[in-house]
Amino acid sequence: MVLTLMKLTYETGISTLVQFVAISLLNIVTQIIAIIKDCHPTAEAASGSCATGVFSSVGYFMLLVIWFGIIWMLGYQTQQRRSRKLAVVLIFLEFMVAVIAYHNAKHFPDPVSLITSIANVGFAIWTIVLAIRLIRARGGRIVASERSRARKRPSTKL
Repeated sequence: MVLTLMKLTYETGISTLVQFVAISLLNIVTQIIAIIKDCHPTAEAASGSCATGVFSSVGYFMLLVIWFGIIWMLGYQTQQRRSRKLAVVLIFLEFMVAVIAYHNAKHFPDPVSLITSIANVGFAIWTIVLAIRLIRARGGRIVASERSRARKRPSTKL
C-alpha cells in the first residue's frame, strides 16, 4: 500500500488517469441529476426543455471526456519522455482546469457539482505539483530531497 501511494506521488500519467476516471464518474452523476431536474414533470418540461437538457448534458459529458482524455495522454507522455516542454504544457492545461473548476465551485447548482469541482481542483493541483517536480528533475530521477543523506557509521566506542 505504501509503495503504491509513493508511486502515485511521482507519476503524472497515473495522476491524470485518476483524474480522468474520477471526474468522468462524478460528471456522470452530475449530468444525471441535471437531466432529472430538466425532465421533472412541470410546465417547463412540457415545452421541450427535457430533450434539450438531455442533448446538452450528453454533449457536455462527451466534451469533458475528450478534454480529460487529452490531458491523460499528455500526462502519460510527459511521464514516459520526462519532457520539460510537455510538462509545461501539462501545467498550463491543468491550471486552466483548476481555474474553471474553482469558478464552477463558487457557482454550484447542487452538492454533487460542488464535490466534482473541488475534486477537479485537487487533481489539477496534484498534477501541477508532479509536473513541476518533473521539470526540476531535468529528465532524471525524481528524489525525495535534494540533500544527500549521509550514512551513519556504527560507533566503535565501548
